[in-house]
Amino acid sequence: MGSAVHEALATYHRALKRGDSIHPQEIQQSFLETWIDREDQQHVTYKSGESRDDLIAQGISLLELYQKEPPPLQIMLIEQSFLVPLTCCKLSHFVANRRILSR
Repeated sequence: MGSAVHEALATYHRALKRGDSIHPQEIQQSFLETWIDREDQQHVTYKSGESRDDLIAQGISLLELYQKEPPPLQIMLIEQSFLVPLTCCKLSHFVANRRILSR
C-alpha cells in the first residue's frame, strides 16, 4: 500500500507544483493504478486480518485525510522511482528499487 500512496501523493504534488488543480478522484485513480501495477509485478501477501479491499480502503482514507490539510506551499522536490541493477557480488540477479527526489 505504501508505494501506491506515495505515487498518488507524488501525482498530487506534481500538479500543485505546476499550479494545476487536481480532483481528488484523479489522486485516487493514481493510487489504484499503482496498486494494480504492483499486483501485476509481484505477489502480494496480506497479514492475518488484512484483505486487499481493506488496504485499498485504508490507502484511499489516508489520501483523503492528507487532502483535507492545507496544500503544501513552495514544493521544491518530489519523489521519483528509479531502478539500479546490482552487478556485484552474488546478488547480481536482484534489482534495487529506490526513490529519489526530483525537481
